[in-house]
Amino acid sequence: MNENDNIQQNTAEMCKGAVNIDQLTGLPLMRSYWDLVEDRIRTNPLTSTMMSVNIANFQYFNKWYGRDKGDALLAELGQYFQKLRQDYDLIAGYMGSDYFSVFFKEDQDLVDALIESVKLIVSRYMTDPLFRPFWGAYKYTENDTTNAIDMYDYTIMAMGKSYRYTYSDINWFSDAMAKDLATTVDLMPRIQRAMADDEFTIYLQPKCQIVDGRIVGAEALVRWINSAGETIMPGKFVSFLEKNGYITQLDQHIWEITCRTIRRWMDTGLPVLPVSINVSRIDIQNMDVVRVLTELVHKYQIPVSSLEIEITESAYVENESIVKEAEEALKLNGFKIIIDDFGSGYSSLNMLKDVDADVLKLDMRFLDFSNGNRGRGINIIYSIIDMARQIDLPIIVEGIETLEQIELLSMMGCEYVQGYYFYQPMSIENFEAIISDENNVATSNIHKRKMTRSYLQDITAYFWKVAEVNPWTGEYHFIKKSEDKDGVMGPRPVTIEDYVKRYVEIGMVHSSDKEKFINSTSMVATQLQIAKKQHRRRVHLRCMKEGRYVWVTFECIVPNVFSKNNPWVLYTWKIADTDVAVRQDTMNIIDKTFKTILKMDGLNGNCEIIQLDKDEEALGFHISKHFSTWNGNIIDNHLIHPDELEDYKEFTDIRNMTAKLAASDKPLKFQYRRRVGDIYHWVCMTVSRSLEYSDEHPVLMVMVQYINYLFEPYESAKYTTADSLKNLLSSLQFVIHLDITQERFVSSQDLATVEIETGIVSDDKYMVGVRHLVEKSVLPEYKDVYLAFMDRNWLLEKFGEGHTTLSLEYQRTVDGKPVWELILLLLYRDKTTGHLMATEYIYNIDSQKRIEMDLKASLKVREN
Repeated sequence: MNENDNIQQNTAEMCKGAVNIDQLTGLPLMRSYWDLVEDRIRTNPLTSTMMSVNIANFQYFNKWYGRDKGDALLAELGQYFQKLRQDYDLIAGYMGSDYFSVFFKEDQDLVDALIESVKLIVSRYMTDPLFRPFWGAYKYTENDTTNAIDMYDYTIMAMGKSYRYTYSDINWFSDAMAKDLATTVDLMPRIQRAMADDEFTIYLQPKCQIVDGRIVGAEALVRWINSAGETIMPGKFVSFLEKNGYITQLDQHIWEITCRTIRRWMDTGLPVLPVSINVSRIDIQNMDVVRVLTELVHKYQIPVSSLEIEITESAYVENESIVKEAEEALKLNGFKIIIDDFGSGYSSLNMLKDVDADVLKLDMRFLDFSNGNRGRGINIIYSIIDMARQIDLPIIVEGIETLEQIELLSMMGCEYVQGYYFYQPMSIENFEAIISDENNVATSNIHKRKMTRSYLQDITAYFWKVAEVNPWTGEYHFIKKSEDKDGVMGPRPVTIEDYVKRYVEIGMVHSSDKEKFINSTSMVATQLQIAKKQHRRRVHLRCMKEGRYVWVTFECIVPNVFSKNNPWVLYTWKIADTDVAVRQDTMNIIDKTFKTILKMDGLNGNCEIIQLDKDEEALGFHISKHFSTWNGNIIDNHLIHPDELEDYKEFTDIRNMTAKLAASDKPLKFQYRRRVGDIYHWVCMTVSRSLEYSDEHPVLMVMVQYINYLFEPYESAKYTTADSLKNLLSSLQFVIHLDITQERFVSSQDLATVEIETGIVSDDKYMVGVRHLVEKSVLPEYKDVYLAFMDRNWLLEKFGEGHTTLSLEYQRTVDGKPVWELILLLLYRDKTTGHLMATEYIYNIDSQKRIEMDLKASLKVREN
């Protein structure tokens, strides 16, 4: 057939009947294309090929580069196929969107030319491999009875295989695909009958505590048990239902069975353990999941906490916006969210910052060390568990089958597992028989670690480590753990007392403080604290951090929410030597905690009292539910020093605080004198944003604490006559700020006095001034002691041992007379430079010292 014959035949085919032509591409539209193919195979049934092409992710191209450019590409493809219609015995059609299809007499060269030419045209518009053409093809033989529509469907099926599995340019419809299609045709009516006959049910696979295997929940898994009693596993039908979109019907059926089962447990007195159901991306796309699940919970009158939602990580990756929206709505309605198969995708770590899940279910493939990757695999698992712990996200590891896996996960601190090692999936009846024995069931704390009182998260930032502890069983969970591995790895200690014992044994606590720490963390001590209704109990000790001992305040706190149903106290560790970033006074960190803590609604002033000063409690302030009421009581009882009263009123005005914090995310601070008994003490009120803060709902944290010393680098604007330390302590002579690492003088509160006394103006090396002072005025018997006390290497050594407060008493001459003085040296690490810094306070203690010496002399005379 020559070129003119081709043109005449194509023209004749186009003229038969009404052929609808697409205006953009110039090609026949879908229905007309099929009619033309049918005419061809009826009049000339030769071995032929149908090929269909689609450009992957074309919808994103239109959004990124504009529809005009996308239309230009489609138009050029249309022109190319029109030219082929003239050059070859070929029919081409535009099938809508970015789909094209061609039908022609078998010709491998033409197949290759089509693939390469279309790829070249697309590359001129889209260089990103994200946008590449994929072909699906079907081979038509002379005796084939397949019609044009079915042929096209087969090419689309093959195209999907090419894109999802092989990622090749073209995939041919095969016998295997034909068998899958036949299975689908056979399976669909069987599944519909099985649903009508109630052949689908659930098996329950327990979730267990790793420490003892007791059951804390279960997952509902679908099973098909046909009329002959044969169990058909999900692998035989779930993927088929997902492809055809019928999975939503089955899932709703399974959800209802689950709710019905939980209701029966409630009615029969069985333990009501939370059961998780699987919600797929297809479910979320095809129905209102939130409405369906909420209606089921109301229909069966079951607690929303008894039904948990498992969503696969891949669902988030494939359609993040829709799944995230559904997740937020489910959370709003009280459902707990579990991310299933965590770690199976490429974006696992990145997605954690965006999802609001309650539990991670770790993909069991992380436990497959068959390819010699055991070391790396273990490190990855530990990192994920530790990372999840840092953000207070519990982990369940699924697929556990061996004792080795249990021991490994126990060592890493994993607390919950699911797998054949403890239980296989089982019928509802068998599960109920097991949980009817209370020895097989445990009350899960897996969600309770998500604090019912979020203020704990607000103040957690002030601590090095925070653990939640059951004072009756010793069970514990770290809400916040130090970055140090702290040596306590594996196997994971079962109770907090076991943890402390091992912590002490490996040298993490200074030898002088071991017994004190063990006694303070014992269950007996904590139970006694609860019996005495003592809110806080603390002890100071030295713990190992980054290779050296540092002073730490350990504290046991009994929260306001402590009860029989919520029996959890807090064990906290607070670093006491380097917290310059929080602007805390060193002595305050060691000896004091917050005087008062309030959480306040910045819009209406309603507040929750988290901690109250004893004096305020005695005055009845604990019944205050509004910030203005609490603050009014403070003012009316004349607890604020008159000199600071007006500034205090202005600072504590709710509107002012809320407006200032809205304009800046930095905390607000105000220092003032507060009467305690008959004496005024300097305190600092800090107002900061709560973790719950938002522009629409400004939640504020108001904290009041004592001030002993100002512990921060010198800022000249802060040292005014009104608030200098001379007003606080009349015996204080002057204050010097030193850089010990560089042996350098930094600044002073009273520079003129320091220059006169030390001669420091001649050099910024502080030892120059020290030597000058020693030579000029320190009494001979104290010269060597003074120089040794200020020696740089000695100070570095003492700080490395955990000492942050050093003092020296000595005598020097003032106006020709010997005078006793005290040096108080506060050491800390500058967070920015890493240098060891010191704030040096020099006090005149002459009168006190002479009284002390007189008393000692008098006592000695009496003894003789």
